Amino acid sequence: MAEWITVFAASQTPSVFGGGKNHTTRVIIPINIGGNALRLCFANNGAEKGSIAHVTVAKCDKEGNLLDSTCMQVLFQGKRGTELEAESETVSDRIEMNISVGEFLAVSIYCDKAPQSAAGRYARIDGSWHQ
Repeated sequence: MAEWITVFAASQTPSVFGGGKNHTTRVIIPINIGGNALRLCFANNGAEKGSIAHVTVAKCDKEGNLLDSTCMQVLFQGKRGTELEAESETVSDRIEMNISVGEFLAVSIYCDKAPQSAAGRYARIDGSWHQ
């Protein structure tokens, strides 16, 4: 039986979330545990609401160049974007993607309204463990 395990977690600064609205930021993630699916988790530990309008994930090389035909739309309860309520966490729908140790993922995040407070904001990526 497969289980979700965290393969990447990092505290995000305002520059990662664009530091405001209408900004796209790309995060390159080295993969150290393989799996056949992933999901993204975004948290806002600040006091203000924000929103993510669009997220994509793709395989890339270590410099961040996307690999052909790997870009996938990330959905949240079947929708393109999600609200970042104050002091809450949002997890994406399951993304079917075979991921191997040593590969890299590029996660592109377009915020149309980023939370103003940077304190405590982070993104976490979970992958499905092969058993």
